[in-house]
Amino acid sequence: MAKLASEFLQQPTLQALQVKIGEEHHAAANEAIQHENWQKATEEITLALERAPDRPDYYLLRSLAKHRLDDNVGALGDIDATLALDPDAFELANTKFKILQWTDKHDEGLAFMHRWTRAHGYE
Repeated sequence: MAKLASEFLQQPTLQALQVKIGEEHHAAANEAIQHENWQKATEEITLALERAPDRPDYYLLRSLAKHRLDDNVGALGDIDATLALDPDAFELANTKFKILQWTDKHDEGLAFMHRWTRAHGYE
């Protein structure tokens, strides 16, 4: 019985290990961002997302890094993934709007914000 308790109650589960590894990659991505190493940040946060694909903050961080690498299509994809996980977050909607503006997609940005604000009762 002691062996069972040790193996199943005291040992971390595979899921817990995946979360911990994801958090370590997230920390490494933040460190890379502090040094403006956008490629390394993108690689690290991608590894974190492989272990925790339901973390909107991870997608947002990767979106920032991709934007700094001038990969605005990739940044928009990550913002869309973030919005899918947290559709009510104004900050995320506003970030998408800004990226669309930076990429000269003004009409698309305005239409998106109009739809989003209307859907969330801001109109």
